[in-house]
Amino acid sequence: MNAMHGEVRQQLLHRRKTLLALRDLHRLAAEAVEDSGAPEWVDRAVALEEKQMIARLDALERWALHEVDQALERLRPDDTVQCEACGATVEPERLHALPEARRCLCCAARTR
Repeated sequence: MNAMHGEVRQQLLHRRKTLLALRDLHRLAAEAVEDSGAPEWVDRAVALEEKQMIARLDALERWALHEVDQALERLRPDDTVQCEACGATVEPERLHALPEARRCLCCAARTR
């Protein structure tokens, strides 16, 4: 097993763990906003803004978690990734820089 690919798997697992922890924190923050009661109209407006911001964060974290899970599924048993466009092996350096990469450098450059 290539040490760099093993690093990529660990990076992805660490990102996944971090994203799950962030989602838990944001759920707690949303509950705190709900429980605040917000008696004044200004407080209610601030609470609504906070709820909307937390909802946007949750959507971004859900998307990022999906991308990490997809990247983990793309890792082959030998910890390489096949380019979804041409079928070549994605370069280890690219995976190290962008663990969620779906395409090799050549194919990624063509799609820009």
